Amino acid sequence: MLVMAGFALRPLVQTVRRPPATGDDAMNVRFIEMIQKIQDLPVDGTRQYSELSLYWVLWYVGIPALLFATFGAALLVRRLLRGQSPEWLLPYAMVVWTTAQVLVRPGITPDHPWASRRLIGLVIPGLLLFTVFASAWTVKRVRRLGYGPGMVRAGAVAGFVLMLAPIVLTSGGYLVTRTEQGEVTAVEGMCRALPARASVVMVEQATADRFLQVVRGECGLPAARTTGSASPEDVRRVAAGARRAGRRPVIMAARPEQVAPYGAARRVLHLVTRQDGRTLTGPPGGTWGLTMEVWAAEPAGA
Repeated sequence: MLVMAGFALRPLVQTVRRPPATGDDAMNVRFIEMIQKIQDLPVDGTRQYSELSLYWVLWYVGIPALLFATFGAALLVRRLLRGQSPEWLLPYAMVVWTTAQVLVRPGITPDHPWASRRLIGLVIPGLLLFTVFASAWTVKRVRRLGYGPGMVRAGAVAGFVLMLAPIVLTSGGYLVTRTEQGEVTAVEGMCRALPARASVVMVEQATADRFLQVVRGECGLPAARTTGSASPEDVRRVAAGARRAGRRPVIMAARPEQVAPYGAARRVLHLVTRQDGRTLTGPPGGTWGLTMEVWAAEPAGA
């Protein structure tokens, strides 16, 4: 219980920041700054918001379930210290150690609900396991106090509703909204639009982040990305090398003007859909619009 209290008070005494050390870190800084601007938060891309990690758990399981989980963990550690229930020793150690490590340092870009994948592996299932244990213990104790079956059932139903309500409130913005629609069809169309024996070079960061592995895995074509310092001459040299190897070089980016220096620009992907929203300091509450375009050009002589 003291550990959970410490995590609850952590935002009052700590603000977690991480200066960028790699190119990926710099990209995450820009991404966090973008979300901060959208949400009218102070702009500081080095913020990791890890001090809010316990509150992340609260967003998804609710206060009642977390309190029961804490109570269940305390009951179990008391049993283990008394030499009882040895079958709980290994799962208890795994859940407690992993939960503590994840809450101290989640190690993930802190946008939600996307960052919840750091909690789904063991933290939330483990805490819910402790919640179930505490609930079963409570039901047994109420029975021992002499309350009848009707009272026990009413209490169990009330407890279930109390624990379920926060989960429904958090997920309500997503329950009736479909996201990521049309993406498979759009990718299939992009693959059909690329020539046989193409070798794709992506000259724009967002397109490379989204589609580099897609082109490799779904289209079955070799693909590479340029660095920020690559010049048009560098790209043309890469394209010439692909041509000498018997491939058809294709330059890809997000806008037509980014590929126009290499050949006639044509749009190979256009998608308008919705995605899960992104929040940094509060529970996720809905979806965002998502528009993606990919333009391609074949250098002259390909």
